[in-house]
Amino acid sequence: MTTPKHLASVLAVVSDAGGSPVSVRHIEDETEKPYTTVYSHLRQLVKLKSKAPHPSAPPAPFFPRARASGGCPQVVEMEGEKGEWGFKAHKQIVKALFRERRPGELLEAYQGMLGYLAGAVSRNDAEKKINSLLDYVSGPKQREGAEARVGGDGGEEGPTVLEALYGATLEALGGGRNERLWFKVSLKLCSLLLQQRAWGRLERTLDALRAHCTLADGSADSRKGTQLLEVLSVEIQMRTELRQAKALKGLYQRALRVKGAIPHPKVLGVIRECGGKMHMGARAWGAAATDFFEAFRSFDEAGAARRVKCLKYLVLAQMLAKKAGIKIGSSGLSLLQSAADRDPYEAKALAAKWLLDCGSNLWSTN
Repeated sequence: MTTPKHLASVLAVVSDAGGSPVSVRHIEDETEKPYTTVYSHLRQLVKLKSKAPHPSAPPAPFFPRARASGGCPQVVEMEGEKGEWGFKAHKQIVKALFRERRPGELLEAYQGMLGYLAGAVSRNDAEKKINSLLDYVSGPKQREGAEARVGGDGGEEGPTVLEALYGATLEALGGGRNERLWFKVSLKLCSLLLQQRAWGRLERTLDALRAHCTLADGSADSRKGTQLLEVLSVEIQMRTELRQAKALKGLYQRALRVKGAIPHPKVLGVIRECGGKMHMGARAWGAAATDFFEAFRSFDEAGAARRVKCLKYLVLAQMLAKKAGIKIGSSGLSLLQSAADRDPYEAKALAAKWLLDCGSNLWSTN
């Protein structure tokens, strides 16, 4: 049986490696105490030892955050057949090279990562990793790195890192390898081009998306109604920025003809807001109030800040309809009543502010 004396000798060995001799003497003085008490002292001393640096150990090397990928290149080298771990290692390498601002090597590593999409990883894993990586690179805090240029040929300025990554992704996904991922990446690219106001490239990307959602005879594919509404939503935002009211009217009517689709609430909000503005321009106050109500409800469900703007439009449409003697449905009235019940001061402030700004352009996106 192990005695406290034996434990004291063990502590002495630990003490020689940097422990406290006071702890050893404390144990030796308490030899009459039960074994559990001595064992608790031993555990406490070993715990303190694990936190303290060893005197003979060399100092830990400092690695900047950009080199956090660690042994990921070795994982890729040791990998025999392409699989999940090599795919994950490539992702960490790409992120590390992006933080180090090395666009040429980053693009080469990313193309190696795309080589796993041919069947080395599942479609769900590929979609999750590619989308998260593109979201990381295109984030607002990464603008400086995303706008870095990849070397061009013949002295010409090359594309930005973000453009090169999106281009390589769409090229690798061409030929119907993964249509769902191709569509999602194309929509992400449309959102990026919309922010950059690159209308030419955005128009070409939308043409490819529209062709994806239509049949050979030019009619809409009923199986892709949800995707078609997403494409129409992006195009509505572009035409709104360009103030092309005639084109917006056709897009709105085409969106209403799509049946059997279950789009995201934000997509429905964009379409309904477009219809409300169109009806306001035609002085159809009742139809405008209905569309603005649907837009507000959709944006509110999606948690989008655009709902406040739609609520202002709804208040104006309600007042104009009441002045014209048009009876508004009970849904719009109940919405305004519930908003007033929650915060009457805020509801009054919204109505008053809109009356002051009633001369503003309805097609403004501010």
